[in-house]
Amino acid sequence: MKYTKDTLLLIAKQHIEQITSTKQWDEYRKNKNLPHSQTFISYFGSWNALKERLGLPIVERGRGQLYDDARLIEFLKQYKDHFTTNLKWDEFALANNLPRYHVFLQRLGQNEIAKHTGKTYGYSDDVLKQLIKSNFPTIPPTVRAWNRLSETNTDIPNAKTIIRRFGSWKKMKYELYRM
Repeated sequence: MKYTKDTLLLIAKQHIEQITSTKQWDEYRKNKNLPHSQTFISYFGSWNALKERLGLPIVERGRGQLYDDARLIEFLKQYKDHFTTNLKWDEFALANNLPRYHVFLQRLGQNEIAKHTGKTYGYSDDVLKQLIKSNFPTIPPTVRAWNRLSETNTDIPNAKTIIRRFGSWKKMKYELYRM
């Protein structure tokens, strides 16, 4: 069934007491011919965005605990040496019962993370171009060749990062190699 945002809002308002978590909603909606939680997420961007639109309280959770911004900043300062990559942080966080990287990113944002850890994630256009050309100086890589390289070198982003930055693999090849 195709929905509109207005229709979904109306449905959510009619069942507002059930809009707590995606798990609870999906259990409730069974046999009621109501949209799946993922339908709401696709239209509103996230479950919390839907809850915000309905004026419902939003609960940010990290490993079952609530964290305010001050506590998250405390973690950043205390464990900044473990913020090398988001994947390595998540491994460390799981082992030490700390919030995962996405909690920091959603609550504080990239700039605040960098401010307290001295680490920045992501690649500037210049750095990306330099990485690509230093690994493939004369002939552009294929997506497969690039991903093989990124799997063995954690300092190399995967092909998705390049595609997002340039718009497509073909555009990257044209810009860097004029092909």
